[in-house]
Amino acid sequence: MSLEQLSPAARHCLEQLCERGCREVSALLLRAETGTQLKELEGFDSEEKNAILTELRAIMAVYGGYCKG
Repeated sequence: MSLEQLSPAARHCLEQLCERGCREVSALLLRAETGTQLKELEGFDSEEKNAILTELRAIMAVYGGYCKG
């Protein structure tokens, strides 16, 4: 699923997560990698959850994957 295919609610969620900043997004991605249920993504089906996480990973690639420090 591409960014353009996300529902308006999923795009809004993605924007709000990005507004939290690099460290918060890094922490969320780490939690996702450990299989932790993400309350931030509740209400989205698995396809949209995966698309949101994929987009966050792509954005974080600018920072080398995760914020340091």
